[in-house]
Amino acid sequence: MLIAKNTDKYSGADIKGICDTASKTAIKMAIQSGKIVPITTEHLLDAIKVVKPSTYEWLRMAKNYATYSNQSGIYDEVLNYFNSIGF
Repeated sequence: MLIAKNTDKYSGADIKGICDTASKTAIKMAIQSGKIVPITTEHLLDAIKVVKPSTYEWLRMAKNYATYSNQSGIYDEVLNYFNSIGF
């Protein structure tokens, strides 16, 4: 649950990047220690600090478009969604 809370607005590719980063950390630790090092929640949380969500910029652009192109109200649902997620 802690990982899910910290990956809001992350795409599937972003989450894969987090997993890849965490696994590289565990591999480096295993090489240094000579022992198997399982990937832990701590590894994933550390990786989240490094891998930032790529969707933020797209969401910002979509919100701007919906805000300034909504004369007819066609984007009301989209804007309501953005407001509901605090974006």
